[in-house]
Amino acid sequence: MLAEEGTGSPADNVNFISVWGYKITPGTMFSLQEDGIRAYSNEPHYITGKTVNTSGLKVIDCTIDKFRSGVTIGFADNEKLVQNCEATGTENAYWVGSYGTIINSRGDAVYGPIYTSQYESDKNCQIELTIIDKGYKKYGTHQALYLGGTNQNITLKSTESNPQEDLTIAVSGTKTGLRFLEGIEHKATSNTLINQTGYSVILGTKSTGCNIHSCESVTDNGTANTFTKLNCN
Repeated sequence: MLAEEGTGSPADNVNFISVWGYKITPGTMFSLQEDGIRAYSNEPHYITGKTVNTSGLKVIDCTIDKFRSGVTIGFADNEKLVQNCEATGTENAYWVGSYGTIINSRGDAVYGPIYTSQYESDKNCQIELTIIDKGYKKYGTHQALYLGGTNQNITLKSTESNPQEDLTIAVSGTKTGLRFLEGIEHKATSNTLINQTGYSVILGTKSTGCNIHSCESVTDNGTANTFTKLNCN
C-alpha cells in the first residue's frame, strides 16, 4: 500500500489514513482477502438485484484459512449456528452477533482474536471454541478473545502446547487490534466465561455482573463480577 506514496492514488491522497481513522505505517500487515464466510440481513441479490433476507443461517463443516475474518455472520437475522468449523490465520475468526450458537469449532489467535463481540448490543449467544496451534507466529496487539454485550455464555479451550506471549482474554476493557479505533470499550453485562486456556482474564471498568470461571488469573476492574478458580491440570 505504501508503495503508492506520491502517485496520487486514493490512499496517497488521504495520507494513508484508513477509514478506521489511523495511519497505515511501514511494517503493518493486513490480509489481502476479505472474509471467508460473511452474511448481511437485507441486501440486493447479486444477480436479480431484488432485496433478499438472510435468516436462520447455518455454517457447518467449513474451513477458512488466511482471510481477514473467518465466520462473521452476526448481521444475519434471528438464530444462527456455526458447527464443526475451523478458522485460522484471520484477523478475527468468529462473530455471530446476537442469538448465535457456536459448537465444536476452533481457530487460532495469531493475527487476531478467536472471537470478538463487534457491538456491545450483542446478546444471548452460546459459544464453545478451542484455540489451536497452526504454526503461525503471533503478530499484532490483539487479545485472544474480546467479550462484550449481554448474556453471552462462552467456553474457551486450548490445545496449544504453550500459550502465546502477550495474549489475554478481555471482558469489556479497551479493544485492541489492527483495524480498531483507539479507545473502543464495550459494556459487558451478565456474561459467563469458562476459561480453560493458559491465558489470564482481564475485566474492564464497564463489566458488570459477569461470572468468570478460569484456570488462570483474573483481574477485576468492574462491578459485581464473580470469579471461580478452575483446576485445569
